[in-house]
Amino acid sequence: RSAPVVGVGLGQFTQEYPCVKQTIASPEEAALGGNVMYAHNEYLQSGAELGIPGAVLFAGAVLGLLALPGSGLRAWAVKAGVLAVAVHALFNFPFHTTPVQMFVWLLPALVLFPSPPLSPEGGGRLRGESPSPGRVVVCGPSPRGRGVVFAASLVVALAVAALFLRPLMRSSYFQWALAYQDARRYKQSSDMFDRALTILPDGSHSRLLFHHGRMLFEAGDLLGAQGQFEKDRVRFPCYPEGLGNLGVVYGVRAQKGEPGALEKAQELIDQALRLRPGGRAAAGDYNSQGNLRVIAGDEAGALESYREALRCDAGNAEAAMNACHLLVKMRRHAEATEILRGILRQQPDHPELLAFARNLSIPL
Repeated sequence: RSAPVVGVGLGQFTQEYPCVKQTIASPEEAALGGNVMYAHNEYLQSGAELGIPGAVLFAGAVLGLLALPGSGLRAWAVKAGVLAVAVHALFNFPFHTTPVQMFVWLLPALVLFPSPPLSPEGGGRLRGESPSPGRVVVCGPSPRGRGVVFAASLVVALAVAALFLRPLMRSSYFQWALAYQDARRYKQSSDMFDRALTILPDGSHSRLLFHHGRMLFEAGDLLGAQGQFEKDRVRFPCYPEGLGNLGVVYGVRAQKGEPGALEKAQELIDQALRLRPGGRAAAGDYNSQGNLRVIAGDEAGALESYREALRCDAGNAEAAMNACHLLVKMRRHAEATEILRGILRQQPDHPELLAFARNLSIPL
């Protein structure tokens, strides 16, 4: 409704949806779909990105494939395939998938460019051509025509390979980066992230920057992590994960006594929670909010944040540990025991939780 004629721009749904959602959704609704990439309805998404005229043109193009001239079983089979994808588009995003796009446009090509019909009386003659003694007409292109077809096929094959190769290589570099990160080989991981971003540096894949920033944070490079999360914030201003992790970076700087870092961290975490105030994914932000309140000396507020994190995700061991440490410090052992028992029901083999229970002699 904000841009009914021209839309928000092709490919901009991912960036615009979370920002619009927070202005109209209730807190319960805002907890859902914090990182929605697609509308899961191609016709609605085309309307959002291209406006009502664009949605009409898109729907007309799809329906137009069903109106292509053609008869026989092959034409009916092709139209059935197009119809299947058109119905699928009501619930998902098949036209955003390169293989499905190719499939859809190859189907009408089979109807529009049929092979020459052959005569049933044999000899390979074209239908309608009168046979003559000693003359056989073979269906197929001339040698020169075959060369043209081969050259055209090669060009199309290279173009298709390029379409598939770039996303494939980016995905491969991304997986290598995560594998190197798991092995704590941070230099190689950073190199793979950089290669992935170089192949397709578009704004709809902020997750690459997000994961790269988390890797740098894990490696102890606070400035590098902050730079990645700041880039992520510019490309995707309503991305709660990016805001929350940038808040964590400023929280670490606040622990080191940097002036103004605590206020900046609290602002970023609060902004992330306004975008996504509930649901399991928000538990990490509530836990970070609790840590910031501990730094600020607000232990009661910190405990409230840790409890909120556990309400969002009953299995969040970090929030449970933080809450228990705080409750023990406040000499509220019964509440600490209750939380510890609850989290151990979720994660009965968690070594840190079990060690914490033994060290504090908390009966389980």
